[in-house]
Amino acid sequence: MTKKWTSILIASVLTFSIGTGAAMAASESLITQNLHSSAATHPVDFTTVVQSDSQPINGAQGIQLLVTKFQLSLAAFQFIKAPEVSDYYSKAKNDIWYSDALIIAAVNGLGVPRTFDPAAKLTRQQFIDYTVKAMEKQINATKLYIQPSELSDFSKAELKKTITRAEALQVIDQAMKYYQQHPELANH
Repeated sequence: MTKKWTSILIASVLTFSIGTGAAMAASESLITQNLHSSAATHPVDFTTVVQSDSQPINGAQGIQLLVTKFQLSLAAFQFIKAPEVSDYYSKAKNDIWYSDALIIAAVNGLGVPRTFDPAAKLTRQQFIDYTVKAMEKQINATKLYIQPSELSDFSKAELKKTITRAEALQVIDQAMKYYQQHPELANH
């Protein structure tokens, strides 16, 4: 199951990066759906976001997207003192728009390293790794972690490229669809 899960996420990114007409049309529809579904919690200027969907996202934007889409929170945790993002990440700032999302990512164990730079661009591989961890948390699975699969040199090179917002939304969509098709992955 894990290799199939990994393959689906990687294939979704690689398919999107090739940019076939069908993939582009499906992606545009997905972007529109995602924008409308999250508008209540994160109001956006539709024109600005659509224009920026082909631009790479940075770490803070990617983590915010994952925390929002997978509905991760701190609700199940108790703290002696209020957590600050600087408690978890050496390059992150407290009291900035991404602070809460990074704290949630750290506490929920998304595997984001302490040296994580919120301003640095995310690679496709990094985003896929964080997506798998977010999915584990959402469905309460014990281990979906990606084992390196046999990839061609072309595929490996594609995974090192930065991920765009549209590609990130496609990865999340594929992850959610996969889980819906395989509910046995969740620990009950």
